[in-house]
Amino acid sequence: MAGFGSLQPVEALLREAKKQWPGMKKVGVVWNAAEVNSRICTERARAACAELGMTLLEAPVDNSQGVAEATASLVARGADAIWTGADATVAPAIDALVAVAAKAGIPVVSNMAGQALHGTTLDLGADYHEVGTKGGQLVADILGGTDPSTVAVRNYVPERLVLNEKAAAALRPPFSFGEETRARADSIFGLDGTRRDRQPATPAKVVLGGDGPKRIALVMYLETSSMEEGLEGFRDAMAKAGLEEGKDIQTTVQSAQGDIAILSGLVDGIAAGPADLVVAFSTPALQTVLRKVKAKPAVFGIVADPFVAGAGTDNANHLPGITGVY
Repeated sequence: MAGFGSLQPVEALLREAKKQWPGMKKVGVVWNAAEVNSRICTERARAACAELGMTLLEAPVDNSQGVAEATASLVARGADAIWTGADATVAPAIDALVAVAAKAGIPVVSNMAGQALHGTTLDLGADYHEVGTKGGQLVADILGGTDPSTVAVRNYVPERLVLNEKAAAALRPPFSFGEETRARADSIFGLDGTRRDRQPATPAKVVLGGDGPKRIALVMYLETSSMEEGLEGFRDAMAKAGLEEGKDIQTTVQSAQGDIAILSGLVDGIAAGPADLVVAFSTPALQTVLRKVKAKPAVFGIVADPFVAGAGTDNANHLPGITGVY
């Protein structure tokens, strides 16, 4: 058996909710303790609320018929917002939950991206279209001969942010999302209830100054299918930015073939060489670049957690010479 999990981004949603409503002190949740998935999300919410200086008010239910009454109890206890995670008991009664919260004029934030269609104010959860695509790719791989025992199980959560302007405008007091939040949203339900999806941005063309092409040194620990796909995407992005190989940029790609000693030597050469910018693909490559490259800007990719690797403490607070995506 092979596969991947999609553990909802509970902490990210609650941070986003706190960012939108800084005065939020109490968050209510209706959940079924008999559901393992719901218990995991609720445990994560407890920790996140404590970190953010909020209190999580809990109302247990054992069937969908009790959701509205449980939500009303949270409102009576002073909840500033209602959060709902991955709970299969609550999901069928989301309309009832939203109706109680709407009557109280408080927002509903959900980890099930798409529940804005039912009136939630802000959703941040997995993009299940992408999850399904990834599952289809895995099925195709196994049909093609891949041994399931060789496929690592991992967490796969391509995030999707959905805003509901109509629900926000009905809060007491009325609320409107800022331009920065709207720009990040994947979908927005407008004041008229219609949904608008974000269109992929057309990359701006980049004009490079100076004489001759800019030299990019890309280094990876091991050549794998993910590295090859990442390299293909990297080259595609360069082309879309109008940067022509040999004319605007000169890219060298080096792989350590899974040997840490070779990786160290490669990065030593890059640090001492003429490269204008370094690109690190993989966590071992990032760690080595962090240790050895001090005088050149660097970018990382195909990395699970750059902060554990030493690139910084969080998204905003990273080492000044390096940035990237993970």
